[in-house]
Amino acid sequence: MDGAALLCTSRPSGLSEEFAAFHRLTLAPLDDAQQLDFLSTRLTPTRAEELAPYLRGTPLDAETKQRVTANPLMLSMIASIAELRTGIDMPTRTADLYSVAGELMLK
Repeated sequence: MDGAALLCTSRPSGLSEEFAAFHRLTLAPLDDAQQLDFLSTRLTPTRAEELAPYLRGTPLDAETKQRVTANPLMLSMIASIAELRTGIDMPTRTADLYSVAGELMLK
């Protein structure tokens, strides 16, 4: 189809030579200010400020060496967890964070 727009997404390891002619874009991780801005919009500015120390304590991603919240999908999961856990502590262990996030994604 000439002139048709196509958007494909993949982790870098999912790209093979058959996609060599595609334009490749790389999204930069979200910085601290962008993360708080997102949470302020998704939740409230007050709730975002409450979560700021939690964000600074989240684990580092093994590949990127950035906090896991720099990934927009994980930050969105954090926001969803925060919505569900109003008045309840956020997960403190990495395994618990991923477990709760995984459960949310499957719902």
